[in-house]
Parts: sequence; structure tokens; C-alpha cells
Amino acid sequence: MVVSRTQKNLNIVLCLIENLNANVADNLYGQSEAYMEEREDEDILRYFNKRIHHVVFPKDGVKNPTNTKEICSICLGKFKHEETIGKIGCEHEYHACCIRKWLLRKKNCPIWRASVSPFP
Repeated sequence: MVVSRTQKNLNIVLCLIENLNANVADNLYGQSEAYMEEREDEDILRYFNKRIHHVVFPKDGVKNPTNTKEICSICLGKFKHEETIGKIGCEHEYHACCIRKWLLRKKNCPIWRASVSPFP
């Protein structure tokens, strides 16, 4: 079978168009995926309030037995000085990054398992 030069050129152009369409589709999909993740993050932020944790240091240097160590119930890590804490509607507090990841998967309190509502 003899293929003319025009037919070869046409096949090359069609192949290039097909690849271009695939690249554009991949790029658009990647952008839309990033956009959806950004929107998802914005949505999750409505479910908890952030605050900065401050450790109270005694002035006299004596340890206070009533001073309890606060921990994140998700990762079991201690809250450190000036760390960002996220508090959900039931008043439970967690590391902001931990509760954000949790709420991306489940919309309930990690301790009570009760449904978490977004803040107004």
C-alpha cells in the first residue's frame, strides 16, 4: 500500500492534535483537581476555629500539679508553645493540621463520634 506524502502529513497532524488534546485534558484535570482540593480545604476550615496555644510557665519555677498536659487525641502529641490548635463545636481541641485531615475523611468528633457542624 502506497501512502502519499499528504496522507503521511495528515496522520502526523492528527497525531499531534490527539497528543495536544491529551495534554490539555491532563492540565485541565490537574487544575480542576487542585481547585477542588482548595475548595475542600476552605470548606473544612468552617468546621473548626483556630487559636495559638500558649504554655503557662510558673514565675517561681515550681511545677504546678494542677497544670495538666494537653494532648491531641488524634496523634497523641503534646500541644507545644505557640502551636496552632483547632477547636470544633463540642469544644474538643486538636492540632489544627490533625483535625483538618480528620475532617477531610469524617465529619464527626474523634472523641465523641458525634456529628460536627460548621461554624456560622
